[in-house]
Amino acid sequence: MKLKKLIINKRNYGRVRNTPTYFYFAKKWSGYISYRALHIEQILSVIQANGSLEKMVKRKIFTAITPFPVDAFISPPCNDEQEQISRLGYYWKRPVFARALVTPFAMNPTIFPNTVNVATASSAGLSHALIQFVRVINEAQVTLVGPKPISGDHYTITNSINDYLNATGSLLVKKNIEITQFVMKSELLAREKAPNTFPDEEPV
Repeated sequence: MKLKKLIINKRNYGRVRNTPTYFYFAKKWSGYISYRALHIEQILSVIQANGSLEKMVKRKIFTAITPFPVDAFISPPCNDEQEQISRLGYYWKRPVFARALVTPFAMNPTIFPNTVNVATASSAGLSHALIQFVRVINEAQVTLVGPKPISGDHYTITNSINDYLNATGSLLVKKNIEITQFVMKSELLAREKAPNTFPDEEPV
């Protein structure tokens, strides 16, 4: 299938190929711009390259882009990796999708014009909704309570809201509390049957 210029809302979003989703192509007709939906039934291949650190990222990306026609990159939530992937993506003229707000420098379109921050929209929307809610209840600050991240790839909603508000200079969040996940029911039953197994805790 030939490459076609993708235009959404009268803005040029580059070129697309082999993407299994609905795109809206603009077409001038009698002086007006009409939009029609076109479904491209192609298989989207996802190439996963695990690794960390600057040299590891460069090696993994070069290994992936050499035998495969890579059209876009999804970067991990890491400052160093995000920066290197964005630079290589700019050199190869490929879009880079940043999925976390822990890389605020990547939100600067002057430095990284090819980086799309997909986490910004949801985090910004929730943050502004929280601001409006706080105004309604006449509060000055709030305390966020959310789950403790399981790993480095686990980016919670409360952390994303906290990072967004801090990046915008807001003083709305007084404190961000992270709590551990709820105890499994099987673990509770085990504590009831053998409370002496947990000497540092009281029986449930």
